[in-house]
Amino acid sequence: MSFLKVAGLRFIVFSILFTSIFIGCSNSVSIKKLVFNQCQILLDGKLYSGEYQKNNLNNNLIIGIVKNGLLIETREYVSDRKLARLRIFSSCEKGVEKIYSADGKLYCEGEFNNYKRVGLWTYYSRDSVYEIKY
Repeated sequence: MSFLKVAGLRFIVFSILFTSIFIGCSNSVSIKKLVFNQCQILLDGKLYSGEYQKNNLNNNLIIGIVKNGLLIETREYVSDRKLARLRIFSSCEKGVEKIYSADGKLYCEGEFNNYKRVGLWTYYSRDSVYEIKY
């Protein structure tokens, strides 16, 4: 009987400790608290580092990762937490984008500038790969 009490107590202590560490280490804020000033992202007047979350018009979840005030990555998820779009920024509004189909497979990839496709984009279909230059 005392073994069950000790095991149960350990589980409760571990659960509380793990939850508080997880929440305490998370550096995610509401997008409403952030200020987007040209290519800088600020929180309370200082360059922000961490994550933000928002929903787009399609109600997809977008998670942005910011480092020293610069957006370095965004991930867009569809309703069941499947990755739909990944953008990795090399500079302000410029970088590489990957778009995934509903079944999770890579649909297309290429570069963007000012959030518009540029250069050579590669598209993947069932049995072929084709490229389009923008």
